[in-house]
Amino acid sequence: MNNKQTRKMIGMFLLCVIIAASAFFVYRKFKKTPVVSQKVENVPAAQEQNPEEIISDTTKTFTHPDFGFSFAYPDNFVLKRFPGDGEDSIVVQGKDGKNGLQMMISAYEEKNDLSLASVKNAAGNLVIGDEKEITIGAKNDIKAFSFTLANPDADPGDVSGTLNEIWFTRGGKLYQISSYPNFAGYMEKILQSFRFN
Repeated sequence: MNNKQTRKMIGMFLLCVIIAASAFFVYRKFKKTPVVSQKVENVPAAQEQNPEEIISDTTKTFTHPDFGFSFAYPDNFVLKRFPGDGEDSIVVQGKDGKNGLQMMISAYEEKNDLSLASVKNAAGNLVIGDEKEITIGAKNDIKAFSFTLANPDADPGDVSGTLNEIWFTRGGKLYQISSYPNFAGYMEKILQSFRFN
């Protein structure tokens, strides 16, 4: 796979993520839901929360049956896996759909290692910001790239216009992890539990 094909593949992935996020938020905006008033008591201070959704302190562990990795995620979240031919997509999302992340796993056949320069080169007209090289994983042994990805054509303040991204390669696979902006802190906790067997 040459650099042009990689850029096209990454561009298509990013376009799909932005379209899916936009569709989700348009659906939520127009979906009619009853307003329910409920008093919440005894919520532990350690819980991270969106004003509308609580993220549990207790976790479940997902172990991928084919790619040999596992990670912990909040036990009140739903995990869905969409396997493909040598590729995979995993979505971890709060039951209310207000927090979550998506992991796309695909073949990485480039001769050069993944770098911030290659990510920027593949982004096309999307704007990359806050880019940095990080290490993640339970053993802090996975070199990854963290950045924000913004669609300059999105409406200002539209949460679907900006995503937090973590990308890394391992065993000939490219891992692209995207999250909602308000879930970035918890996404870091999930990625620190990431381990390969």
